[in-house]
Amino acid sequence: MFKYIPDSLPRGAPLVVALHGCTQNARQFGTEGGWREVADQLQFVLLLPEQQAANNDALCFNFFSTDHNRRGQGEAASIAQMVDGMKAEHGTGADRTFIMGLSAGGGMAAAMLAAYPDVFRAGAIIAGLPYGCASAGNNLALNWQKYWTVLWYGEAVWASWRCGIDRTHTLRTPPASRSPEEWRDLLKEADGPRPAVRPKVSLWQGDDDDTVHPQNLNELVEQWTAAHGIDQVSDGEDAADTHRHRVYKDAAGVTQVEVFQFPTLGHALPTNPGTGAGHCGRSDPGHHYVDRHICAASAIASFWGLTP
Repeated sequence: MFKYIPDSLPRGAPLVVALHGCTQNARQFGTEGGWREVADQLQFVLLLPEQQAANNDALCFNFFSTDHNRRGQGEAASIAQMVDGMKAEHGTGADRTFIMGLSAGGGMAAAMLAAYPDVFRAGAIIAGLPYGCASAGNNLALNWQKYWTVLWYGEAVWASWRCGIDRTHTLRTPPASRSPEEWRDLLKEADGPRPAVRPKVSLWQGDDDDTVHPQNLNELVEQWTAAHGIDQVSDGEDAADTHRHRVYKDAAGVTQVEVFQFPTLGHALPTNPGTGAGHCGRSDPGHHYVDRHICAASAIASFWGLTP
């Protein structure tokens, strides 16, 4: 558990949990991803859980494992305990807790939003996966297939195939496709409470991602719009030189899901190096931070309502 506390922070400040991707670490993610800068600008507490090689040799969060993506179990429980500790030690606002993640961290952020919807007000998933993408559900044939795959090759291989992940960058296999209703119902596997309103979610994906198949963005949209009881037709769209932005609103006109889609972005977190509002992070493509003239951390914080 790593944390960053801006100077002169008022009590009741928001708490943001940021989950790094595979091969990354907490300090690098907080600095190069721009989260420390944005925490200073907007005055929120930053919590940075870090995976250990003993749990996953590629330093990926185990978002796909039933031992770690359920309420009260494994890594999900560990992150939840960190949040409780931050609230007790730093007096962060009980109803102002948010979570985001990149890649496997994005998959883990989805797991936390599913398992702890009573803890997180909103979240963001960047180049990530829908919750339950590796689940076999009640399909007997699929469960047998999962059993033999896990027995011979391990759970990570099964998850890679079902979730459209290729860390070798050679073959982009699409993830398993499900209906919006099936994706919504998979959220129940996380054993979280059934909230009246699910946390709202910001989704980011590059079309040139050769690690996490871009089709995952469509599956994420289906999962989280269905979770909010809204359709999959966007209620507004605008475009910039580097990306498309779409919003999905509920019956009250409140945006519950937003999408940032980048035509030429690979497996990376968009940054906007510089100083001042709207700028953050570094450009380091080798470590999955790429300048796209938009600070993802700042834009996500704005969607969450943390900007003045």
